Amino acid sequence: MDAKGQQSGHLMLISPERVFYAGLLGRPRKRTSGGYNIYVAMRGSLAITEGKSGLVGELAVVPPYVPHSVESEHPCIICLVIEPETVEPSAMEDLSARIAGTGAPDIARRIRAAYETLRLQQGRRGFTTENSTSCALAKRCRTAGWIAASSDPPQSSTISPPAR
Repeated sequence: MDAKGQQSGHLMLISPERVFYAGLLGRPRKRTSGGYNIYVAMRGSLAITEGKSGLVGELAVVPPYVPHSVESEHPCIICLVIEPETVEPSAMEDLSARIAGTGAPDIARRIRAAYETLRLQQGRRGFTTENSTSCALAKRCRTAGWIAASSDPPQSSTISPPAR
């Protein structure tokens, strides 16, 4: 990353399994992703709208293929996109439940800490579940069981994407 990028604090790491983005959100608009989107407010809170329902907080998980929009008090956000075939559905259900419950502040703090670690890290070449032992977020997710050891495609989930 060049000096200008390091000063801005914007960061994007891309791998076949994950995308870690920290940067400008842009204008609110409807979006749909094929992966799990974990949104974290850099500061303040964010608002996620899915259809007619909404959520306001510092952290949210949106399942794959769910149309939604995101607004934030701060112009920048953190977004971690996880390909669904790289995680166990039960692990994502557990993470979603923790985020919807009392675990949200701790998880948001950990993701922000991982962002700071990644932002300050030199010579990045992307990240994956297998080779990201230096990435604080990946270590914490693997320890908590949020990232599956296998890459078998999910068989079922209680969080269902909308019918196409």
